[in-house]
Amino acid sequence: MEASQDKKSFGHENLINLLKRLLETKDDMDIDAFTGVLLEFMNMFSHMGSVMSFAFSDITTKCAIIQTHKKNYQDKINGLMSLIELEVKMNVQMLNGENNSDFTKDPALKKYESATRNILRMMWFLDYEDELFAQLLANKEEKDMTPPCKAAYEKALAPRHAMLVRAAARVAMSAAPNKEKGFKQLWGDRTLPEIYDLIEKTLAVLRPVRERLWTYYTCLLYTSPSPRDRQKSRMPSSA
Repeated sequence: MEASQDKKSFGHENLINLLKRLLETKDDMDIDAFTGVLLEFMNMFSHMGSVMSFAFSDITTKCAIIQTHKKNYQDKINGLMSLIELEVKMNVQMLNGENNSDFTKDPALKKYESATRNILRMMWFLDYEDELFAQLLANKEEKDMTPPCKAAYEKALAPRHAMLVRAAARVAMSAAPNKEKGFKQLWGDRTLPEIYDLIEKTLAVLRPVRERLWTYYTCLLYTSPSPRDRQKSRMPSSA
């Protein structure tokens, strides 16, 4: 993995480079770069306090599931898209390890956790990150990081969460540090212009990555097993 695991620093340049790698892979996004982006964002939250870090702690688990399937299917896939297409072809894209009996009686799939479901949820998370950075840029005079975190959550994640999850997440957003402390923890001695420049550079590559992922996923709703094949799909929108 290329994502920084050093809690003493948030690897913002590494994050940007990983996003660029995703854009460079034309037909099948690099799985290591995808999970690397997610883990670097997780690294970012580890610098924003224990509550914020805990709120997004499942990212590590989801990345591990995606990486496990990459290893298991290494002879059949080239990247993120072909992994999704393989699971759709296998008709296991809905399985989460708990609902499996509702979809299959195959004992071999009793505990199967699909990469496709986790990838979709990580796409939601990237939506949140995009909105959070946009909020930070739009509210430069704001002295607290809680309002941007809350606004980003309400727009990108709250509509997708159950009531109890929303309540817990809102508490977590309220625990975000003030901007001076948070920026210091994340970016050290960099000046505000330097920090905002990094954020702008991140959005410049994050947004086309998100657009490509959502365009692909939307296309997958209607084409199967591959959007590039232009055939009818049975891919459920709730996968």
